[in-house]
Parts: sequence; structure tokens; C-alpha cells
Amino acid sequence: DLPLTASGWGCSSAACAWVSSVSAWFAVVSSTFDVFMSGGAMEPAGFVFHESRCGSTLVANSLMAMEPEVNRVYSESPPPLSAAKMISDDDDQSGSAVQLLRDVIYMMGRTSDPNERRLFFKIQSIGTKSIPAFSKAFPTTPWIFLHRDPVQVMMSHLKTKEKTEAVCTRSRSAPPSDLVELVKTRDPSAKVSRLSTEDFCAAHLASLCEAAYSAYENRKGNGKFVDYVDLPEALVDNIIPNHF
Repeated sequence: DLPLTASGWGCSSAACAWVSSVSAWFAVVSSTFDVFMSGGAMEPAGFVFHESRCGSTLVANSLMAMEPEVNRVYSESPPPLSAAKMISDDDDQSGSAVQLLRDVIYMMGRTSDPNERRLFFKIQSIGTKSIPAFSKAFPTTPWIFLHRDPVQVMMSHLKTKEKTEAVCTRSRSAPPSDLVELVKTRDPSAKVSRLSTEDFCAAHLASLCEAAYSAYENRKGNGKFVDYVDLPEALVDNIIPNHF
């Protein structure tokens, strides 16, 4: 198994070799694109992270609707997060895993349309824990984290007939180490396996918010927090003109 790190799954020696080979393959494919396809690749203009059920779809749709000929928006596409999870805390910006993420974004940003100029990615909610990985690959790209009153978020998650099938409880059978540590910090005597469905959901959401805040503190200036209640005004009045 690959070791779990703060930013996702790191890579073993075999996995790292695979990452290097995939990066080499991307380099060949991208150079082929450069030869046979006019245009170029858009750099990412912004990443959208979120704790789920807090307006991220509204933001993605708004970015696309505002300038559909100019903006390209990917909404929770799997490749970027899969690549980001290969980056460990020990990887530097020149590492093969970081380059793989850059290559994935490069391929997804290819365009032959001269009107397309801005590239955005809405990342899956669990991808909030990979903000450091995205920041390693794209240190100057701004990002936002969308959040909402936690009671409202939990109500949205747990309204399913079977609460144990809620998205916020998916990791219950194998809780990530940061969630376990968070629970222990709050209550040293608590056992994650004995948490109620509601408490586990709350711990999951808290771990996302903690990860976002930690990333914000470590790289001040690149990230902004956006409250659900401020949408869509915050997007129109501040985020798009001043941040993205």
C-alpha cells in the first residue's frame, strides 16, 4: 500500500517509477499536440475547493456562464485529483509526481480556439486535503474554499433514507489519519469506530475545513474563503474581478 500523507497518497518506489514513466509519456503526447495542433495550453486561472453542499456547483456554472467563449470549467474531473494524491509532503516542485499533475492540467488545458483563455477546475470536496499538492504544482494560481453553516451541510448530507450511505460517511470503514487525529485532539478518550453517524459526518467536514485553513495559513495570499450565504454576490463583486 502507498503511505498516506497530509496531502493525499504518497508513492512507493514502484509507484514513483510509474509516475516518471507516465510523465515521460505525457511529454511525448504533448509535443505531438504542439506539432499537429495549432494553439496552446491554458494555464489554470483558479481552483475551486469546497466542503460539499455549499454552492460549488453554482460557482462552477457561474464561471462558465459569465464568459462561455473564454472560460473552460472542469467540474470534479477525476484526473487532477488522482495526480495530486500521488504528491507527498516530501516532494519538491521539481519532483516527478508534481510534474505529473502539471502534465495532466496541461493536457486538459489544450485548446485550438483563440477565444478560450481562462481555465478553471472545481475539485472534489475530498480534494481540499490536496490543496498543498496543487499549490506545489501551481504556486501562483489562486484558489477559493467554499464553506457553509455546518448544520446546513450535515442536514443536506444526512437527509438520505440510509444515513450510513451519506457522502460524509464514506470513509468510515477506513478513516483517514487526519480525521482520527482531529477526533483525538477534541476528545482523547473518543474512538472513531464508536462515533455516531452524525458525529462521524461532523468530523469529516471538520477535517476538510481544518485542511483548508491550514493551507490558507501556509500560503497566505493565494487562497480565499467564501461563505455560501455570500453567493453569488461575492463571486461577481470580488472573486472573479479581484482574485481569479
